[in-house]
Amino acid sequence: MQANNQNAKPIVDDDKHDEDAELVQPWLGYDIDKIVSIDFGSFGFAASFCPVGVPTHLRIIQDWADQRAATELNKNLAALLIDKETKQTIAMGFEAEEMYMRAQEKKEDDQYMYFAHFKPYLYSKDHLEKNIPVPAADGVSTLPLADLITKSLEAVMQHSLNYINGLNQLAGIDDTDASKIFWVISVPAIWDEMSKEMMKHCARQSGMRHFELGSEPVVSTFYVLNSQGKEFQLRERDKVMILDCGGGTIDAAC
Repeated sequence: MQANNQNAKPIVDDDKHDEDAELVQPWLGYDIDKIVSIDFGSFGFAASFCPVGVPTHLRIIQDWADQRAATELNKNLAALLIDKETKQTIAMGFEAEEMYMRAQEKKEDDQYMYFAHFKPYLYSKDHLEKNIPVPAADGVSTLPLADLITKSLEAVMQHSLNYINGLNQLAGIDDTDASKIFWVISVPAIWDEMSKEMMKHCARQSGMRHFELGSEPVVSTFYVLNSQGKEFQLRERDKVMILDCGGGTIDAAC
């Protein structure tokens, strides 16, 4: 009869262990310095960042615009001003809104396309046709939804990089390259897979090399739990309810 070896180590599937770790920390295996999270909202955009492995060192990305609203809210308006001829982005956010209003006053707005609050177009009942033409403020011009999302992500990426590297310069640290950032984009839990796939496509088109989509209720829960400190613990059968009061909708999850 074979004796039991009480000192034997348990068998661990290293590949399975690595897979589980990557599900929790999808940036593992990449040369990443910082994680930047983006809140792609109906009203506006917001972002924050932290060094890899140090979530308690979270910082809100600021200085989106000179307007008081942007300063107080620490976010930018979900708006784009596009050159009608070249289709190039002229400005985004509150700056885009202000420039378009000035162009209207001078009767020069016919050379621009102004878009605002276009995220809800991604939540449509047509699960196959997501890249619909979105009407501009003039009621005549349109651009595909994917183009607007891609241009928005490009602008948010650039501002986030500029803000992070501005802090790096103050600290005497080398600039952070875009390739060393892992991006997390929060999306509504009610989005279908086609909407999520379109967001992934736009993220790739915008230049995001490493990214992941995060369900808004899940991302919110992780943030709240992480901010409570080490002494806070959930007990079995505890229930958590998340209310996301956004600019266009109020979502509840538990």
